[in-house]
Amino acid sequence: MSDKLEITLSVIGQGLDVFGQAGAATDSLTSKIGDSSRNTGLAGSVGGLNRNMLLAGGAAAGSVIAYKALETAFNSLYAPASRIAEEVEKQAQTLGLSTSKMQEWNFVATQNKASSEAVTKGFTELTKKSFEAYTGNSSAIESFKMLGISVTNNDGTLKSNNALIEETISKLAGIQNPSERAAVATELLGKAGKELLPMLSQGNEEIDKQRQAANKLGQVLSEDAITNLTKTGDAFDRLKTASAVAGGEFLNVFLPTIETGINLVTQFNAGVAKIFQGMSAEEKLTQT
Repeated sequence: MSDKLEITLSVIGQGLDVFGQAGAATDSLTSKIGDSSRNTGLAGSVGGLNRNMLLAGGAAAGSVIAYKALETAFNSLYAPASRIAEEVEKQAQTLGLSTSKMQEWNFVATQNKASSEAVTKGFTELTKKSFEAYTGNSSAIESFKMLGISVTNNDGTLKSNNALIEETISKLAGIQNPSERAAVATELLGKAGKELLPMLSQGNEEIDKQRQAANKLGQVLSEDAITNLTKTGDAFDRLKTASAVAGGEFLNVFLPTIETGINLVTQFNAGVAKIFQGMSAEEKLTQT
């Protein structure tokens, strides 16, 4: 028998041996699971393993199909609205505003080439300044005095954020001198004040019209819609996690067999590589 033929038969023989081992490992695992099924009274006439695996596979497939159907519906309809709801709710909670007021201000800002982020940053800075004035910071007090604004109510309590925002924006929009408006806006709204200047420069009447337009043009989600969309988004996040966990547990049943198969195929490939490494260039060319 020639050396080439012996090498070829050796490779084939090792391959068959490896796959035989993989089959034996799979049969062994199947037998163990079957014994476990019989011991727990789950074995039927067609074997506990087959029946249980079919049931598990069917349940897993059904779970995946149901999840994908929900995911498709969520991504096409709920996801965009849910993202808006979550962003608005977070903004409103940060600033102590109602979600409807928050959306109105976002709409006015975006109509004047500013971002909702600038609104959040500017109003957050205003909140900080008002508290500083309330606690006696002379510089902050002076900043509000420039607009003729008191940060306290008649009873001495700090005004609500909504009241301070409404009053401050109204006063800033009423300043006729552009340079003065820019200086005071930057002082009270921080760096975001510069981005919000186009909104402020159009005056109170136009700002009010745009806030009304936000509601008329369907730019404002209701309080109930935001609450329910946020809850739905949270519920879907839980569903995604639960589906991933269920899939992981289902795959866990097969992982030992899969790992055994991978290891045996790896050994087979390593053996083939060693055989070819020991061949001459002429023999390699003939084998290919």
